[in-house]
Amino acid sequence: MTRLAHYVLCGMEFIQSQQLLTGEIASYCSGGDDGGSYRPCPIVSALVYDALATFDPASLWFEPRAFDVLTPAQVKPVIASVKTMRWRIRTFLAWQQEADGRWRMFGRDGTSQPHLATTACAAAVLAGSPRRRQTSRRADRHSGGLAEWSRAEDGTWQQRCGQAHALRFVALAGADYRPIAKRMFEYAEDLVSGEAGEQIAFIHAAARAWYEAALPDVATLRSLMRSALTPQSGLLHDALRVSALLDLGGDVELANMPNPDFSPYEHDAYSDTGTGSAALTAAIQISNAVRIAARGGQ
Repeated sequence: MTRLAHYVLCGMEFIQSQQLLTGEIASYCSGGDDGGSYRPCPIVSALVYDALATFDPASLWFEPRAFDVLTPAQVKPVIASVKTMRWRIRTFLAWQQEADGRWRMFGRDGTSQPHLATTACAAAVLAGSPRRRQTSRRADRHSGGLAEWSRAEDGTWQQRCGQAHALRFVALAGADYRPIAKRMFEYAEDLVSGEAGEQIAFIHAAARAWYEAALPDVATLRSLMRSALTPQSGLLHDALRVSALLDLGGDVELANMPNPDFSPYEHDAYSDTGTGSAALTAAIQISNAVRIAARGGQ
């Protein structure tokens, strides 16, 4: 078994171990007095769902060469595991949706307000593939609302991250994405390399939108973001950076592969949630690894 195959299999096993009976991917507070305590955070599950698409043949974003590193006997169990985990995440997110069609940052059991980034990511999961079904009622219901909501969210990088997630859904739903996309270019011009840790969630979300929706002028966006795409200190932040580079068509090499001994106690907070999950980090890391290998970067 190659080192990459071992890494992928260990990552899959770890992610599966972190999925609760509800289908949620367990997430925990990062830092502060509550550091390490469990806290529901639906966007974590939605982002794991997205990362696992690399290994799901039914997804538009399946990497055809993802299983080249595995033996034929290993492929079938991995596909079954991925399909089951993604189905259970969809069930969990459907349960967490509010009556008005939005999602709260910390789910229905918390007192948090409706959250743009969570709503955009969860709506994309439940809509399936709006590119295939542009007339779906679910996609139509959310695209207009997200576009309007995103106009009211401006200022911090966390709010801009929410707009970038909204852009992805609106563009995939076939709605007019151009006003939001224009703002993304304006925000990209504000990026500062020394503050990349605060900006990386926005960079990742915007890159995802350009990649999945095949939006124009990706070279311009990559050029604007290049100075901020420097190696990050946290495992999650660096995984988001590598994923963004892949989505933007940048050059990435498979070097210094993280240790396959994944630990549930090593998690960085995602964006403004103050919450993270080692399973999210692992999902993005193994997705990055096979995508790099598929491009000949192994």
